[in-house]
Amino acid sequence: ILEITLKGHLVLEAQIDQILRQHFPSAEYYEEARLSFAQKLALIRARHWRLQDHDIWKLVQSLNKLRNTYSHKLDKNLLEQRLQDVLRMQLHISESPEETSGILKGDDRTQLIFAFIHIQGFLGRYLVDAVFLSGLLKVLHEKDPNYSKLEFKSEVDGGSPV
Repeated sequence: ILEITLKGHLVLEAQIDQILRQHFPSAEYYEEARLSFAQKLALIRARHWRLQDHDIWKLVQSLNKLRNTYSHKLDKNLLEQRLQDVLRMQLHISESPEETSGILKGDDRTQLIFAFIHIQGFLGRYLVDAVFLSGLLKVLHEKDPNYSKLEFKSEVDGGSPV
């Protein structure tokens, strides 16, 4: 369980970094920020257009708590509690009865792997959107380097360009 948690967390963090880099034209400054996993998670949720409140983010948070417990505490009871939190959350967000029954058939190790795979699939779809948006912004910039200097009124002011 420890190895799955630590390696899975590293893979998720790399995937989150890849997505976030798409949102910054000068990604080197993003790297210099040296953000924590929790900060990256908050940023990625804030940048998502449709699914900021999806339960998958709670699963990511519970996996992060499990990883932090392994890394900073040696409390067997707390580790078991954190693992069960992850497994309960994974069952909660399962998308079909077949998926749920498949998860329940596996041992804790298998269920934990499935939780990481589930998140990777979700983040993979997010990455496609982020790459598309980043490409669109680059095209706009190439057509008109001053496009970013446009001023916009807020929705309160009518929401149209000035």
